[in-house]
Amino acid sequence: MGMFDYVRVEGHALPGLDPKLFEQRQDENESLVEGPAVFQTKDLENYLGTYVIKDGRFFERIYQREKVPEEERTYYCKPEWDEGGKIFGKDHYRWVGAKRIVGHKDVDLDYHGDIWFYASKKELGLAEDRRSGLVEFKARFTHGDLEWIKSIE
Repeated sequence: MGMFDYVRVEGHALPGLDPKLFEQRQDENESLVEGPAVFQTKDLENYLGTYVIKDGRFFERIYQREKVPEEERTYYCKPEWDEGGKIFGKDHYRWVGAKRIVGHKDVDLDYHGDIWFYASKKELGLAEDRRSGLVEFKARFTHGDLEWIKSIE
């Protein structure tokens, strides 16, 4: 397994997938879980970064975050807050939910090359369990412009 990056596809249908998977939701709160389908790739920096294919270009999405007050954090006033846990220790539980995303900017990478990205059929709502396999795509960018996206069998 190992580290990977996220790839979002916005405003561009992918072969064999329902276009509704790629629609922006009006109530989107900048979460990776909400909004358009999210894929993974190991072709980039592998630091859990987020990249976006939109408007025929390839962007790195830089999230803007703000500190969350302690009383609004996930484990505040729960036993883990003071006692910690057997595996991660006390500090881990105090930092869970310490920052929230408040916006983002997309930086055009002027990317040149191919990017292979994938998601499980289960994550895309195409199957009941993870053993059903992956949906895989390759995108080609030439001097920053998206040339094509193809399904990989």
